[in-house]
Amino acid sequence: MEKIIKKINRLLQTKSIFVVGIDGPCASGKTTLAKKIAAETGAQVIHIDDFFLPAKMRTADSLNTIGGNIDTARFVDEISRGISLKIPTEYGIYDCKEGRITKIKTLKPEGIIIIEGAYSNLPELCIDYDLKIFVEAPLSVRLNRIQARNADSLNSFINIWIPLENKYFEAYPIKESCDFIVE
Repeated sequence: MEKIIKKINRLLQTKSIFVVGIDGPCASGKTTLAKKIAAETGAQVIHIDDFFLPAKMRTADSLNTIGGNIDTARFVDEISRGISLKIPTEYGIYDCKEGRITKIKTLKPEGIIIIEGAYSNLPELCIDYDLKIFVEAPLSVRLNRIQARNADSLNSFINIWIPLENKYFEAYPIKESCDFIVE
């Protein structure tokens, strides 16, 4: 963690916006790491989970497309555009339990911005990261974490979400392209 913070602080001296991507499989510790980095640096954190494709928009085709369970068009419009144009933008927070956007936040295109979540390195998101981190944990640990968070969703993770993530990690060299790997 100390090496990551040092690198961020060193590189931030040369840029007004510094974008960090934290990717890895579900329940591996991405959100926890993002929170720790944000606590140390004052970074803004954007969660890919906030951009899940609503159930009414999911189709067999979208779920057969790598990253097709992410609303990439909304992410590009609300996040990527704001970062690239350096303008504040509002973005919706999708609530999986409610099945809809329940809150609005504002992205301030300044300082450190962390984008965390599986699929955060999806090319369709159009983000040029200054630093990429991959977080991993053994499957047994991840399944225990999912069970503790929401036992009702464990079967969905095992049968749907983990296989979709595996396709993503097989299709793109995410881990290999990262600057840091955190276990």
